[in-house]
Amino acid sequence: MIGEQGLGDEILFANLLPDVVEALGPEGRLTIAVEPRLIPLFQRSFPTAEVGAHATFTHEGRSMRTVPFMAGRLESVDLCVPMGSLLRQFRRAVSDFPRRERFLTADPARVAHWREVLTSAPAGKKVGLLWKSAVASAGRHRFFSPFEQWAPILATQGVCFVNLQYGDCAQEIEQARRELG
Repeated sequence: MIGEQGLGDEILFANLLPDVVEALGPEGRLTIAVEPRLIPLFQRSFPTAEVGAHATFTHEGRSMRTVPFMAGRLESVDLCVPMGSLLRQFRRAVSDFPRRERFLTADPARVAHWREVLTSAPAGKKVGLLWKSAVASAGRHRFFSPFEQWAPILATQGVCFVNLQYGDCAQEIEQARRELG
């Protein structure tokens, strides 16, 4: 299985992996290639699978994915499938989405950290925000709203907004504090 889109899509499509593990049965082998930051999460969540990083490169103007950790072992692969293509097999209708408590297993230390953050936050509803990607390009820019457009939402009373943004966002946070209080 190869995650063929962005980090968020790889997390989204991971909801299919329990179905794949079940379909393979106890004798089946699953190898998952994901964005490097997701490796620990996927290893915890799918302990019977081999998990490693895919690598992206450009060839003749097109982005391509490769699986370096499988070098020299491709003859052992029976089938190579982009993760998103499994929707066709396992999720043909909304009713095909199983009700699971979870399909990913969080890092206990991160769970404790976020529990503390949310417990110490002001009373009221908590809303997590992530407003930009670390992968900035002209093609992807259109999928993310400028931070200034969040102002009406951030002014909502009775809501505690929690920063889930990765990377450096100190400038935007300071701007929001200055302009919105």
